[in-house]
Amino acid sequence: MDEGQQLAALERSAHAAHQRFVEAIRGGDCAAASSGYAPNARLLAPSADVVEGRDGIESFWRAGLDAGIRAVEHTPLRIDGHGSVAYEIGHYAIRLRPAGGGCVVDRGTYLVVHELGDDGTWAWALEMFTPDGEPQVVSGVRPAGQEVGEGD
Repeated sequence: MDEGQQLAALERSAHAAHQRFVEAIRGGDCAAASSGYAPNARLLAPSADVVEGRDGIESFWRAGLDAGIRAVEHTPLRIDGHGSVAYEIGHYAIRLRPAGGGCVVDRGTYLVVHELGDDGTWAWALEMFTPDGEPQVVSGVRPAGQEVGEGD
């Protein structure tokens, strides 16, 4: 497989991983959401200690869902691979509906380091996200199927 084919395969794998993650969060399934991370992955979230391991990451997303996370969106900007490691940068949007509150959307930038496993599949080895500013309160009802960042 030449370099162009390897990059295309990596992009397809990253897209599929994001889709699985987004669907798992939307469905409230933290175990499925964390399954795309490597067993020894690390998550660096704003104002939080480093979260280590798939179980810790599952707990992190469970706490997020309990706090009101309803949807996540990833918009990749660049992905590049170097052997068994690749990095991806992009924008994210997280939609929350805290108990007793309105809809809030947190937008920012993310970095994911992908790691090629012995089985030939890519997993998220490191994820870091940084908000672009304060979360925004949004109003109105989102049409079915509309993504997090659209129409807000």
